[in-house]
Amino acid sequence: MDFAFQDHIRWSLWFDNPNFAGAFLAGLIPWLWFPLWRLAEDNRWIMRMVYIGVWLAHIALWFLLVKTYSRGAVAALLAALCYWAWKSRRDRTRIIWLSGLMVLLLFSLVTHGDQRLINGIFTPDDSVANRWVVWKGGLQILADNPKGIGSGNAGEYFMQWYQPLSMTAAYRTLVNSYLTWAVEYGIVVFGALAFLFVLAWRMTSVSGKEEFPANQSAFMLGITARASLTAFMVGGLFSTIFECKSLWLIPAASMATLIVIGIQCRRRRSPGMALWREAGRHGLIAGALALLLALGLLTAGYAVNRADGLKRDFLGGKSVLI
Repeated sequence: MDFAFQDHIRWSLWFDNPNFAGAFLAGLIPWLWFPLWRLAEDNRWIMRMVYIGVWLAHIALWFLLVKTYSRGAVAALLAALCYWAWKSRRDRTRIIWLSGLMVLLLFSLVTHGDQRLINGIFTPDDSVANRWVVWKGGLQILADNPKGIGSGNAGEYFMQWYQPLSMTAAYRTLVNSYLTWAVEYGIVVFGALAFLFVLAWRMTSVSGKEEFPANQSAFMLGITARASLTAFMVGGLFSTIFECKSLWLIPAASMATLIVIGIQCRRRRSPGMALWREAGRHGLIAGALALLLALGLLTAGYAVNRADGLKRDFLGGKSVLI
């Protein structure tokens, strides 16, 4: 199945849709920033050739990303680029993130991707406007069914009980990975997953290069892995990409890299019982953040339901009292 924007075919590569392809590229591109940084000052001729090859691959992947015409993927990669530039703050990294922005601008102008990127901001766009409607409906479903409605039922529930009569688009999911998971598996499961992710993120954090005084490469590798994870997590806000199993390969590799680096860092800085005390502190913070997130989603759902004026009581099975 082909997807198009105006007269331009949106490239899906080997995935089912271009949003999946964009999410894959957004997670892959950050992994080229580390070798670009590492090889920048290596003057051996063979390393110079590798450096040039990595640069060409970097530019090619940016072009492929633009050709997906996926706004969510561009936003995800820009978030990763901002994180990487902020955490690294080195002279050798400035040329990398500046060149990324320039390549994105150039390719967007050449492929007319800039027109899609600004649609929904300055001109009406159903793709953006409909998302708000679907997301509000998803919050309502979550408030009415906090225990979950079952895997694969989010789109059907929205269309059957929450979709405005004037809206005829069909939906399989809620076009948001987090909201779809929360609605289908319940707020408790979603909160538990949020807790585990925040805990892992905090426990594997590397606050600065002083934690690796003898190994700056380990620090930069950790920053690169976190940037790739950032792209994946931000991409999940705009599309239901978590359902694609092959897209989890890069995030899984990024998290494994962070765990290895994080263990080395914690052993040096917090040996013995200090490590467990630090884990407990991070666990409390992760639990508080996960609880706030869960309560925030439920509160937002209750607020949207009150403004709706139509009450739906789910009696079990497929019985609904309106």
